[in-house]
Amino acid sequence: MVARTIMRVTAILAGVILGAGLGVSGEQRKITAREAAQILRDYVWWEYPHLAPVLELVDLSKSDPDFHYFFVLTFRSPAGVMVGHYAVNPWTGHVWNTIRCEVIVWPRGEKWLKRIRRRYRYSDQQYAELAARTPPWPIVMSSGSRWAAQAHGHAAAA
Repeated sequence: MVARTIMRVTAILAGVILGAGLGVSGEQRKITAREAAQILRDYVWWEYPHLAPVLELVDLSKSDPDFHYFFVLTFRSPAGVMVGHYAVNPWTGHVWNTIRCEVIVWPRGEKWLKRIRRRYRYSDQQYAELAARTPPWPIVMSSGSRWAAQAHGHAAAA
């Protein structure tokens, strides 16, 4: 009886330890849409500090399981103005400007990337392969799209 209990506890502990590191499956090694939004918000506030109080991120991630997609609006005017379209790599945290088709680099961005890489314990080869993934091009939505309307509770334009 005691031996069986010890075996069960050992199996549970082994599962917890493996789940925290190298034994984690691919889906579990992705950052959430919430964390992707935090990373993007950090960039946008750095790039557009004068707009920070009136910026809104609209999450479009449900449209693609491979990247977290957002567009950023500012509501300094009643109609709202598009700031940009972005995609966040869910495995590494790299932020892409989907209009210019380029990875964005900013001072605190490296900290996010290092934190994610350390959390998931990627080998150099794994990290290089995951970081090389790019969103499909072009990803462009206008601020007048149904996504923008839904973000503020307005009915989508027909």
